[in-house]
Amino acid sequence: MTEKGERRSGIPRRVSIALLIVAAYIIASLVGPLTIRAEDLKNWNNLDYWDRNPKAKPPEWYGAFKGLPPSEWVRGEYRDGVFRFTYDFHYSLAPEDIVVIMNTTKSIEITMTTPDNETIKLFAGSPSLMNYTLHLKKNYPLFEELAEKRCGTKLTGESFFGKNVFNTVFSEPKEDCLTNPKPLHGKYVITIKAQDSPIIRAMYGGKIPKLEPNETIRVFIAGQSHGFLGTDIFGRDVWVGFLGGMGETLLIAFAGALISVSLGLLLGTLGAIGGKVGTGSNLASRFLTVLPTLPFAMVTIIALGTIELENRVYVIKVHSLSVALVLGILLIGNISRNVRSIVKEELRKGYIESSKALGGNLPWILKKHVSRILVPYGLEQLAITIPGVIALLTLLGFFNISPGFNWSSLMSQTIVYNAQYQFLWWLVLPIGFSMALLAISFVVIANWIEEEFIKM
Repeated sequence: MTEKGERRSGIPRRVSIALLIVAAYIIASLVGPLTIRAEDLKNWNNLDYWDRNPKAKPPEWYGAFKGLPPSEWVRGEYRDGVFRFTYDFHYSLAPEDIVVIMNTTKSIEITMTTPDNETIKLFAGSPSLMNYTLHLKKNYPLFEELAEKRCGTKLTGESFFGKNVFNTVFSEPKEDCLTNPKPLHGKYVITIKAQDSPIIRAMYGGKIPKLEPNETIRVFIAGQSHGFLGTDIFGRDVWVGFLGGMGETLLIAFAGALISVSLGLLLGTLGAIGGKVGTGSNLASRFLTVLPTLPFAMVTIIALGTIELENRVYVIKVHSLSVALVLGILLIGNISRNVRSIVKEELRKGYIESSKALGGNLPWILKKHVSRILVPYGLEQLAITIPGVIALLTLLGFFNISPGFNWSSLMSQTIVYNAQYQFLWWLVLPIGFSMALLAISFVVIANWIEEEFIKM
């Protein structure tokens, strides 16, 4: 196929694809947060908000290949003062937890009927003692009894560490069913009703207590997989952090790259024309070229920010545009040096001398002739610098420097919680893949600009 056949509107196909990828990320950064619940974004750092979610679980699409139960709300029905929820279990592992959220002051009783018609009492008592949110997996006395009865294993609460207590419920009764379960597939019916006893009846004037339809009860299955990108060790939805932080990440990247290229063009041009201003500009560009970027960025951003305790970890907070300005300035060096060489080379050419002889002054020459070279070069450098800023921003996250809500916030956890995160590929892969894809796309765009520049 000829080059002409590969082009669409004069743009090579590879460049069109690269532009589409960049445009897709920009659109996702603008539209994506609108598709996420505002409460999720607002409470990203509120760990209690994410308490019901399973911790450190892979994405649901991965879980589908492995037979892992996803997180889901179970649909229920109300009849004669009793709520019933039916959970269809057909997975290879038991869910991590069953969370019951209630809006009632009555004492309640929760039972589960298994596919083999065994009824297990999961809870009995007042939900107010649990802040109206019951994590049934924490009922260790019950699971100690079930482990001994159904699995032939005598354990205490501490012995459940690292084990899924719901293996005692969602598996066939047999020896070692706690650690080596054989899943019991079928429909599990969770029944929730008001607790009944002579004392409670006396409190209600001799009547049998019943739950009312307006006493809302919801059941959430915290599965072994969750959402589109899984959860972190706090139960936070990684998809919320990835999509919600994309906008600020790209804002810092574009702003930082624009600052870097603009100041680089200015310093390089001034350095090429001589004089005191040119000498000062040349010294500044040389200094920025040899300056160690990452250490100096850390020191500067720490000085500009404030240190706060967040999630039991000290985090450096600083305004996003301050970070963009710092990173943009620190990346000026090489751009300004290259611009200086380009301008000096252009000013030596014969047509420039002809322009001077015809009365053209330096500003006119720079605008009329040199800018034709610098503009495409600046666009090329802009395309190259954007992924560089994203990479540098992400590296800062490894040192807990968190400028707002962006990808660096997610990446910082991979260091702070290294022991827990070393197997959580779903936390690192989306950001790493996006960085690589954006970098390749911008390099393709930059190479195309360079090719077009050479043809001029």
